[in-house]
Amino acid sequence: MRNPMKIKSKLRKFRRRFVEISVATLMIAYLIFMIFSIFYPSLNTTDPQDMAGFDEKKRIAIIDQLSLYDNSTSFTDNMTATLNSAGYQVDVYRDREITIGFYKNLPLLEHRLIIFRVHSAPSHVEFMPNATQSQPWWSVYLFTSEPYSPFMYPIEQLSGQVVQAAITEASPRYFAIGPDFIRKSMRGEFNDPIIIMSSCKILNESDLADALIDRGVKGVISWNDLVELNHTDRTVEVLIENLIMEEMTVKDAVEATMEEVGPDPYYGSKLVYHPDVIGKVDLERLIFTSNSKIIASERKDFI
Repeated sequence: MRNPMKIKSKLRKFRRRFVEISVATLMIAYLIFMIFSIFYPSLNTTDPQDMAGFDEKKRIAIIDQLSLYDNSTSFTDNMTATLNSAGYQVDVYRDREITIGFYKNLPLLEHRLIIFRVHSAPSHVEFMPNATQSQPWWSVYLFTSEPYSPFMYPIEQLSGQVVQAAITEASPRYFAIGPDFIRKSMRGEFNDPIIIMSSCKILNESDLADALIDRGVKGVISWNDLVELNHTDRTVEVLIENLIMEEMTVKDAVEATMEEVGPDPYYGSKLVYHPDVIGKVDLERLIFTSNSKIIASERKDFI
């Protein structure tokens, strides 16, 4: 028969040895981590754009929902390089990141300029069968990259805040958000940003833009009708050059951009802005001036 005392003694030694090995393993792992952190700083989780050289107040978002259909990153790469060179920090959000939840929390991210590269469509088109009731027929909806389901967001669907949408009748269905979603379901207030919408028909009427302005957006620059992807990409690149590198006012930048690239060659759409008052001010002052002062910009001592 085994001696119980010897068994207990062996168990105590085993436990002590196990603890010693565990502690040693953790210490070795910690030392390896510290060595890699010192000699390979690129392994850390900090975004390089958050480091020195960028003003934390000069944050710009590029919302690239169209990357769901277009795998090229040339637009976002070009925009990021241009904006970084001017001292702006750029946050890029792509394809599957663009969900109902993302739009809902967008005001909380506090960007000062937001560039939407997002598919959009007016609510009366046949591919948006439940874009109804509470919105005027001309309301424009912004696509997400979130596949449509009749069982998700029931309140928002019933109230017309979100709808199912597709590019063509045969295309996959995705959720899209409308003006009532912006007014009723977004969280918080925008911090007076300017929004550039590289999207169709946004300013054919001002319903969606007005909803954004009611939520704290300072103004919207976008198209008044349908536009081809290649044309809008080129136009926004020129617009950013004029606004940031040439430091033009919004009015001058939009006019110079249209003069250079022209209306859309297929649909004849033009780049316009809303409301009119933002046209008198350059982007830097728009970004860092309160909305009340922009409204008061009719005064000669401001302009």
